[in-house]
Amino acid sequence: MIDPEDKLSVQKQSKLLKVSRSSVYYKPQSLSEDELKLMRTIDELHLEHPFAGSRMLRDLLQRDGVRVGRRHMRTAMRRMGIEAIYRKPNTSKPAQCGGPGCSDRFFGFLSGKIIQLVVVAVGM
Repeated sequence: MIDPEDKLSVQKQSKLLKVSRSSVYYKPQSLSEDELKLMRTIDELHLEHPFAGSRMLRDLLQRDGVRVGRRHMRTAMRRMGIEAIYRKPNTSKPAQCGGPGCSDRFFGFLSGKIIQLVVVAVGM
């Protein structure tokens, strides 16, 4: 993409591509063996306890004798793309009714059916 050997300077190339010059020279560092071992352990714990967040995983690791902070745990979880499975906020709010058929919102399962007894409709 950006060629330092080109006759156009790196500064002008990065300006044309709307990329900062510091990102052109950036070389990502590789992870250490200890960090990779920690991430493997976190992955195993996450498979056993998918509901566990960074605090609970940290506590589980401390029981095994591995001392790690919560923020370090959270960073590792983000790198691996894992997060705790839990109920998100506002899950009990009804869906927004924006079109025709809003009256079917609660009893849509009865549409097209003939109700013979009221007890049958209430009992469902």
